[in-house]
Amino acid sequence: MTTIRSTHASTTRSSTAAHDGTRSVVTRGTFLRSAIVATGGLVGLGGLATSAQAAGTAGATPTGENGDLELPESWEDTVYFEPLPSEDKGYIASFTTLYGHTPVDLTKKELEEADGIVNFRAHGDDDGSGPTYTPSASSGISVGGDPVEILFTGSDNSELMAEAHYVLGTDPESPGILLHVLGTKHWTIRLPERTDFAWDLIQVDSPALVTQDDAEQALWNAASMGYAEEDDGDFDTTIKHVKIVDGGDGISGWTLTNGATDPEWTLWYGTAIGGDGGWSYLFGKVRTDGALH
Repeated sequence: MTTIRSTHASTTRSSTAAHDGTRSVVTRGTFLRSAIVATGGLVGLGGLATSAQAAGTAGATPTGENGDLELPESWEDTVYFEPLPSEDKGYIASFTTLYGHTPVDLTKKELEEADGIVNFRAHGDDDGSGPTYTPSASSGISVGGDPVEILFTGSDNSELMAEAHYVLGTDPESPGILLHVLGTKHWTIRLPERTDFAWDLIQVDSPALVTQDDAEQALWNAASMGYAEEDDGDFDTTIKHVKIVDGGDGISGWTLTNGATDPEWTLWYGTAIGGDGGWSYLFGKVRTDGALH
Protein backbone atom coordinates (compact mmCIF):
# COMPACT_ATOMS: atom_id res chain seq x y z
CA MET A 1 0.00 0.00 0.00
CA THR A 2 1.20 3.48 -0.82
CA THR A 3 0.66 5.62 2.25
CA ILE A 4 0.45 9.40 1.98
CA ARG A 5 0.17 10.02 5.73
CA SER A 6 2.26 8.63 8.57
CA THR A 7 0.16 7.97 11.65
CA HIS A 8 1.11 10.04 14.68
CA ALA A 9 -0.67 9.22 17.93
CA SER A 10 -2.53 12.07 19.59
CA THR A 11 -4.90 12.45 22.51
CA THR A 12 -7.82 14.84 22.49
CA ARG A 13 -11.14 14.96 24.37
CA SER A 14 -13.95 12.98 22.81
CA SER A 15 -17.16 11.05 23.15
CA THR A 16 -17.36 8.69 20.20
CA ALA A 17 -20.75 8.44 18.50
CA ALA A 18 -21.70 6.23 15.57
CA HIS A 19 -23.92 7.69 12.85
CA ASP A 20 -25.75 6.44 9.81
CA GLY A 21 -27.36 8.76 7.30
CA THR A 22 -26.93 8.76 3.56
CA ARG A 23 -29.92 10.89 2.61
CA SER A 24 -31.44 13.81 4.45
CA VAL A 25 -32.90 17.29 4.10
CA VAL A 26 -30.26 19.79 5.16
CA THR A 27 -30.74 22.52 7.75
CA ARG A 28 -28.51 25.52 8.45
CA GLY A 29 -25.10 24.80 10.00
CA THR A 30 -21.60 26.25 10.28
CA PHE A 31 -19.53 24.70 7.51
CA LEU A 32 -17.11 25.93 4.84
CA ARG A 33 -16.79 25.11 1.18
CA SER A 34 -14.52 26.19 -1.70
CA ALA A 35 -15.85 26.33 -5.26
CA ILE A 36 -12.95 25.96 -7.65
CA VAL A 37 -12.02 22.54 -8.98
CA ALA A 38 -8.60 20.90 -8.81
CA THR A 39 -6.80 20.44 -12.11
CA GLY A 40 -3.45 19.11 -13.23
CA GLY A 41 -1.82 15.70 -13.24
CA LEU A 42 -2.68 12.86 -10.89
CA VAL A 43 -0.83 11.14 -8.08
CA GLY A 44 -1.80 7.53 -7.32
CA LEU A 45 -2.77 6.46 -3.79
CA GLY A 46 -2.81 2.73 -3.25
CA GLY A 47 -5.12 0.74 -1.02
CA LEU A 48 -8.49 2.25 -1.98
CA ALA A 49 -11.41 0.42 -3.54
CA THR A 50 -12.75 3.36 -5.52
CA SER A 51 -11.20 4.80 -8.66
CA ALA A 52 -11.11 8.56 -9.04
CA GLN A 53 -13.15 8.66 -12.22
CA ALA A 54 -14.81 11.83 -13.48
CA ALA A 55 -18.03 12.65 -11.61
CA GLY A 56 -21.10 11.20 -13.27
CA THR A 57 -24.29 12.95 -14.24
CA ALA A 58 -27.13 13.54 -11.80
CA GLY A 59 -29.13 10.41 -11.11
CA ALA A 60 -26.38 8.06 -12.26
CA THR A 61 -24.61 5.69 -9.87
CA PRO A 62 -20.95 6.59 -9.21
CA THR A 63 -18.29 4.17 -10.30
CA GLY A 64 -17.14 1.66 -7.71
CA GLU A 65 -14.34 -0.07 -9.58
CA ASN A 66 -11.38 -1.52 -7.78
CA GLY A 67 -8.25 0.57 -8.15
CA ASP A 68 -6.22 3.42 -6.71
CA LEU A 69 -7.50 6.85 -5.79
CA GLU A 70 -5.59 9.47 -7.74
CA LEU A 71 -5.12 12.99 -6.42
CA PRO A 72 -3.98 15.95 -8.54
CA GLU A 73 -0.22 16.52 -8.65
CA SER A 74 -0.95 20.10 -7.62
CA TRP A 75 -1.91 18.77 -4.17
CA GLU A 76 1.58 17.38 -3.49
CA ASP A 77 2.88 20.39 -1.52
CA THR A 78 -0.28 20.84 0.52
CA VAL A 79 -1.83 19.54 3.73
CA TYR A 80 -3.09 16.47 1.85
CA PHE A 81 0.44 15.06 1.67
CA GLU A 82 1.67 16.24 5.08
CA PRO A 83 2.31 13.67 7.82
CA LEU A 84 -0.56 13.43 10.29
CA PRO A 85 -0.19 16.63 12.37
CA SER A 86 0.43 16.43 16.11
CA GLU A 87 -1.38 18.47 18.79
CA ASP A 88 1.39 21.05 18.96
CA LYS A 89 0.66 21.92 15.32
CA GLY A 90 -2.69 23.45 16.22
CA TYR A 91 -6.28 22.67 15.27
CA ILE A 92 -9.17 23.73 13.06
CA ALA A 93 -11.44 25.87 15.23
CA SER A 94 -14.23 26.51 12.72
CA PHE A 95 -15.27 26.15 9.12
CA THR A 96 -17.95 28.78 8.55
CA THR A 97 -20.12 29.08 5.46
CA LEU A 98 -21.26 32.62 4.62
CA TYR A 99 -24.67 31.64 3.29
CA GLY A 100 -25.91 33.73 0.39
CA HIS A 101 -22.88 35.99 0.58
CA THR A 102 -21.52 37.09 -2.78
CA PRO A 103 -17.94 35.77 -3.00
CA VAL A 104 -16.11 39.09 -2.82
CA ASP A 105 -13.05 40.13 -0.84
CA LEU A 106 -13.52 40.97 2.83
CA THR A 107 -12.07 44.02 4.54
CA LYS A 108 -10.09 43.68 7.76
CA LYS A 109 -13.15 44.75 9.75
CA GLU A 110 -15.49 42.37 7.90
CA LEU A 111 -13.13 39.48 8.53
CA GLU A 112 -12.89 40.29 12.24
CA GLU A 113 -16.69 40.44 12.48
CA ALA A 114 -17.32 37.16 10.62
CA ASP A 115 -19.06 34.30 12.40
CA GLY A 116 -16.53 31.87 13.85
CA ILE A 117 -14.05 34.71 14.41
CA VAL A 118 -15.94 37.40 16.30
CA ASN A 119 -17.34 34.71 18.63
CA PHE A 120 -14.20 32.56 18.80
CA ARG A 121 -13.67 30.36 21.86
CA ALA A 122 -10.44 28.57 22.69
CA HIS A 123 -9.93 24.80 22.55
CA GLY A 124 -11.86 23.01 25.28
CA ASP A 125 -14.12 25.93 26.25
CA ASP A 126 -17.33 23.99 25.68
CA ASP A 127 -19.43 25.79 28.27
CA GLY A 128 -18.23 29.33 27.51
CA SER A 129 -16.66 29.79 30.93
CA GLY A 130 -13.24 30.66 29.52
CA PRO A 131 -11.99 34.09 28.45
CA THR A 132 -13.60 35.99 25.61
CA TYR A 133 -11.34 36.96 22.71
CA THR A 134 -10.95 40.07 20.59
CA PRO A 135 -9.68 39.33 17.06
CA SER A 136 -7.21 41.52 15.20
CA ALA A 137 -6.59 40.55 11.58
CA SER A 138 -3.37 41.58 9.86
CA SER A 139 -5.31 42.65 6.74
CA GLY A 140 -8.38 42.01 4.66
CA ILE A 141 -8.69 38.74 2.82
CA SER A 142 -9.20 37.68 -0.80
CA VAL A 143 -11.17 34.72 -2.12
CA GLY A 144 -8.69 31.95 -2.91
CA GLY A 145 -5.81 34.17 -1.80
CA ASP A 146 -3.16 33.78 0.87
CA PRO A 147 -4.26 33.10 4.45
CA VAL A 148 -4.43 36.06 6.83
CA GLU A 149 -3.03 36.02 10.35
CA ILE A 150 -5.43 36.79 13.19
CA LEU A 151 -4.29 37.57 16.73
CA PHE A 152 -6.87 36.71 19.39
CA THR A 153 -6.38 38.63 22.66
CA GLY A 154 -8.25 37.16 25.62
CA SER A 155 -10.01 38.98 28.42
CA ASP A 156 -7.37 37.39 30.67
CA ASN A 157 -4.61 38.96 28.49
CA SER A 158 -3.77 35.60 26.91
CA GLU A 159 -2.98 35.52 23.19
CA LEU A 160 -3.62 32.98 20.45
CA MET A 161 -2.41 33.22 16.86
CA ALA A 162 -4.53 31.79 14.06
CA GLU A 163 -4.83 31.92 10.28
CA ALA A 164 -7.95 32.42 8.20
CA HIS A 165 -8.43 31.00 4.71
CA TYR A 166 -11.22 32.48 2.55
CA VAL A 167 -12.45 30.11 -0.13
CA LEU A 168 -15.49 29.60 -2.30
CA GLY A 169 -18.17 27.08 -1.42
CA THR A 170 -19.93 24.11 -3.00
CA ASP A 171 -22.73 26.61 -3.48
CA PRO A 172 -21.06 29.34 -5.59
CA GLU A 173 -23.02 31.99 -3.68
CA SER A 174 -21.78 30.80 -0.30
CA PRO A 175 -18.03 31.25 0.28
CA GLY A 176 -16.55 30.36 3.63
CA ILE A 177 -13.83 30.96 6.18
CA LEU A 178 -11.56 28.24 7.57
CA LEU A 179 -10.03 29.23 10.91
CA HIS A 180 -6.93 27.28 11.93
CA VAL A 181 -5.36 28.05 15.32
CA LEU A 182 -1.58 27.77 15.15
CA GLY A 183 0.12 25.53 17.67
CA THR A 184 3.46 25.93 19.38
CA LYS A 185 5.23 25.00 16.14
CA HIS A 186 3.32 27.68 14.18
CA TRP A 187 2.45 25.08 11.53
CA THR A 188 0.27 26.54 8.78
CA ILE A 189 -2.18 24.76 6.49
CA ARG A 190 -1.29 24.85 2.81
CA LEU A 191 -4.36 24.35 0.63
CA PRO A 192 -4.36 23.31 -3.03
CA GLU A 193 -5.50 25.96 -5.48
CA ARG A 194 -8.60 25.61 -7.64
CA THR A 195 -10.13 23.07 -5.26
CA ASP A 196 -13.53 22.73 -3.59
CA PHE A 197 -13.40 22.03 0.13
CA ALA A 198 -15.78 20.59 2.72
CA TRP A 199 -15.30 19.87 6.42
CA ASP A 200 -16.60 18.03 9.47
CA LEU A 201 -15.43 17.05 12.96
CA ILE A 202 -15.46 13.47 14.27
CA GLN A 203 -15.36 13.14 18.06
CA VAL A 204 -12.62 10.56 18.51
CA ASP A 205 -9.29 10.61 20.35
CA SER A 206 -7.40 9.27 17.34
CA PRO A 207 -8.12 8.91 13.61
CA ALA A 208 -7.52 5.18 14.10
CA LEU A 209 -10.79 5.05 16.09
CA VAL A 210 -12.95 6.37 13.23
CA THR A 211 -15.70 3.89 12.36
CA GLN A 212 -17.42 3.36 9.03
CA ASP A 213 -20.52 5.10 10.38
CA ASP A 214 -18.36 8.03 11.55
CA ALA A 215 -16.80 8.34 8.11
CA GLU A 216 -20.14 8.24 6.30
CA GLN A 217 -21.72 10.84 8.59
CA ALA A 218 -18.69 13.13 8.30
CA LEU A 219 -18.73 13.06 4.50
CA TRP A 220 -22.50 13.61 4.42
CA ASN A 221 -22.24 16.57 6.79
CA ALA A 222 -19.31 18.10 4.96
CA ALA A 223 -20.71 17.82 1.45
CA SER A 224 -24.32 18.74 2.20
CA MET A 225 -24.04 21.67 4.57
CA GLY A 226 -22.48 24.01 2.04
CA TYR A 227 -25.92 24.22 0.43
CA ALA A 228 -27.89 24.88 3.63
CA GLU A 229 -29.91 28.07 3.94
CA GLU A 230 -31.43 29.70 7.00
CA ASP A 231 -35.00 30.18 5.78
CA ASP A 232 -35.58 28.09 2.70
CA GLY A 233 -34.12 25.55 0.33
CA ASP A 234 -34.27 21.76 0.61
CA PHE A 235 -31.16 19.88 -0.42
CA ASP A 236 -31.05 16.11 -0.43
CA THR A 237 -27.56 14.60 -0.24
CA THR A 238 -26.70 10.98 -1.03
CA ILE A 239 -23.34 9.33 -0.30
CA LYS A 240 -21.80 6.22 -1.88
CA HIS A 241 -18.63 4.10 -1.63
CA VAL A 242 -17.25 5.76 1.52
CA LYS A 243 -13.83 4.37 2.44
CA ILE A 244 -11.56 4.82 5.46
CA VAL A 245 -8.02 5.40 4.15
CA ASP A 246 -4.70 4.55 5.83
CA GLY A 247 -6.24 3.53 9.14
CA GLY A 248 -8.25 6.72 9.54
CA ASP A 249 -5.74 9.27 8.25
CA GLY A 250 -8.11 9.88 5.34
CA ILE A 251 -11.69 9.35 4.15
CA SER A 252 -12.86 9.09 0.55
CA GLY A 253 -16.31 8.81 -0.95
CA TRP A 254 -18.86 9.99 -3.50
CA THR A 255 -21.70 12.48 -2.95
CA LEU A 256 -24.68 13.80 -4.90
CA THR A 257 -26.75 16.76 -3.68
CA ASN A 258 -30.11 17.14 -5.38
CA GLY A 259 -31.43 20.68 -5.25
CA ALA A 260 -27.99 22.09 -5.98
CA THR A 261 -27.17 23.81 -9.24
CA ASP A 262 -26.10 21.16 -11.78
CA PRO A 263 -26.02 18.25 -9.30
CA GLU A 264 -23.53 15.51 -10.14
CA TRP A 265 -21.74 12.65 -8.45
CA THR A 266 -18.52 14.00 -6.94
CA LEU A 267 -15.56 12.18 -5.41
CA TRP A 268 -14.02 13.65 -2.24
CA TYR A 269 -10.86 12.90 -0.30
CA GLY A 270 -10.61 14.10 3.30
CA THR A 271 -7.44 14.38 5.37
CA ALA A 272 -7.28 14.29 9.17
CA ILE A 273 -6.32 17.50 11.01
CA GLY A 274 -6.71 18.23 14.71
CA GLY A 275 -10.03 19.75 15.80
CA ASP A 276 -11.63 21.12 18.95
CA GLY A 277 -13.05 18.00 20.57
CA GLY A 278 -11.77 15.39 18.14
CA TRP A 279 -10.30 15.17 14.65
CA SER A 280 -11.32 17.33 11.72
CA TYR A 281 -11.53 15.98 8.18
CA LEU A 282 -10.82 18.53 5.48
CA PHE A 283 -12.32 17.17 2.25
CA GLY A 284 -11.05 18.26 -1.14
CA LYS A 285 -13.07 17.65 -4.29
CA VAL A 286 -11.26 15.22 -6.61
CA ARG A 287 -11.93 15.86 -10.31
CA THR A 288 -10.14 13.80 -12.95
CA ASP A 289 -11.64 15.44 -16.03
CA GLY A 290 -9.86 18.77 -15.59
CA ALA A 291 -13.18 20.64 -15.88
CA LEU A 292 -13.88 23.87 -14.03
CA HIS A 293 -17.13 25.13 -12.52
